Amino acid sequence: MTGVRVRATAIAVAIAVADQLAGWFVRHQTAHLPWTFGASLAIRLEHNTGISFSRFSGGGGLLAAVIACVCVGLAIAVWRAPLRFAVPLAIVLGGAAGNLIDRVRFGYVVDYVGIGPWPTFNLGDVAIFVGAALIVVRVLWPAPRGRLNGEA
Repeated sequence: MTGVRVRATAIAVAIAVADQLAGWFVRHQTAHLPWTFGASLAIRLEHNTGISFSRFSGGGGLLAAVIACVCVGLAIAVWRAPLRFAVPLAIVLGGAAGNLIDRVRFGYVVDYVGIGPWPTFNLGDVAIFVGAALIVVRVLWPAPRGRLNGEA
């Protein structure tokens, strides 16, 4: 049972690292941006001082502190929640941690993927969305008894 939680923790770390590497790459390509792919996909650099859809822009240190608390809660949940939730929670944690690292280092989150009219986002945002969607799926359609359904 602990193996699932260790792997989940490794997934969270890998997502945060991948988010940081992607952000580093985009920040170092600013002279060559934007890159456009078709009519609606672009790689461009934007700074987001808020959270999703730029809400709470300018939240500064208070927003970073709240997000840090959320990350701590997610890390605890990865190790204490029922096993079927460990990986989805870790995916959310990895995305949130990647964004928190940006916020602490730069005072904003590095966003770089633009699709059509949607606000620009990053790999951390994708991880948060995918992890949250997996949590909803696990709540609505629980695994059969005995398949990652045990309590920790």
